[in-house]
Amino acid sequence: MPRLALAVLLFVLGTTAGPVVSKSQDNSGSSSGSDSGSSDDRMRPHPPGFTEGYGNVKVLAFLYPQQFFCTDEFFDDLDGPGHEGDGLKAAQDPDEFQFPAVGPPGSPCIVGPTNGGNPIGGSLPTIDPTGRPIDNVEPIWAILPFFDSSKDADVVLEVVDPTRDGADVQCPEPGPPYTEHSGAFGTCTMHMSFLHAEPVVNSLLQGLDLPVMVDGAPVGSPAGDIPLLNHSHIIDGDSFNPIWWQTIAVRVTDERIWPDFDGRCPANPRGGEPCLVSLRALRQAQSRGQASRDTPSNAFLFFDSKQVTPQPLHH
Repeated sequence: MPRLALAVLLFVLGTTAGPVVSKSQDNSGSSSGSDSGSSDDRMRPHPPGFTEGYGNVKVLAFLYPQQFFCTDEFFDDLDGPGHEGDGLKAAQDPDEFQFPAVGPPGSPCIVGPTNGGNPIGGSLPTIDPTGRPIDNVEPIWAILPFFDSSKDADVVLEVVDPTRDGADVQCPEPGPPYTEHSGAFGTCTMHMSFLHAEPVVNSLLQGLDLPVMVDGAPVGSPAGDIPLLNHSHIIDGDSFNPIWWQTIAVRVTDERIWPDFDGRCPANPRGGEPCLVSLRALRQAQSRGQASRDTPSNAFLFFDSKQVTPQPLHH
C-alpha cells in the first residue's frame, strides 16, 4: 500500500462532520435494548449471512436478510466529477442511478458530505430506504483500525491489511471459530465492496492503485473510490429486530482500546470498557483523542441483532 494512499485515507476519514447522536427506536425496530429472550441462539461459528458487533458491553451477532442500500433522493445530484453533480437533479436525470447500476462515476455509496454538507442536493441522506426520517434511524458505527498492530511484523495499517494478522476485525468475516465463511479483503456479507469518500478524494486518489483482493487476485478500484476497509461494528443497544441502519465511519488510532473478538483489549484484558464495546466507550475515546469524529454516509445496512451465546463478555 503506497504511503500517499494511506495518508489520503487518514485525511478523508478524519476531517468530516461532528458526532451523530443515536436516536431512539419505536417498537418496529428495537427489542427494548436488551435480550429479547428469543430461542434464536447465536452460537459461533455463525453461518453465512452473519457478522458480529458490539453494543451495551456485549458481543452481538447480526443477521443480514438483504443487501445494503445507498440512497439517492429525488432532489440529489450525486453524479458528475467527485459526485459533486452535473447540474441535473436525480428526478430529471435517469443516468444518475440506472446503468451502470453503481451510478457514475463509481460507487453510489458515499462516505462524508458532498455539496458543502447540505443534505439538499448532497450525499447526506434525509430519509432511510423506507422513507423513515433520518433523525429516527439507528446508526451503526463502523470502527476502522488506523494503526499498525504490534502483533504482526508488517508495516501496513490494519485498516488496509489484507492478511488481517494483527487486529481482530469483524469485517471481512474472520472464519472459524467465529464464522463459517472467511471473507476476502474488501468484502463483507451483504455490504458494498467499494465506497466513494469525500471530501476531494477523487482528485487526491486519481492515478493511485488501491488494490483489493477478489478471489485471491488483486484488482484496481475505480478512480476516486476506495475498497471496503477492514472494520468492526458498534451499535447503541444489543437486541433489535431487522431494521435499516445508517453507517457512520470512525477512525480509531489507539490499539490499546481496540477490542478482540471477545471484547478484550490491552487497556482491559478481562474485557469491557474502555475497550470499544459500547457507544459510551466510543464517545469517551473520541473525547480523549483516541478516535476521530463521526463521518456519516448515505450507506444503509439491513440486519437484526442478538447477543452471541454463550456470551464472551461477562461484566
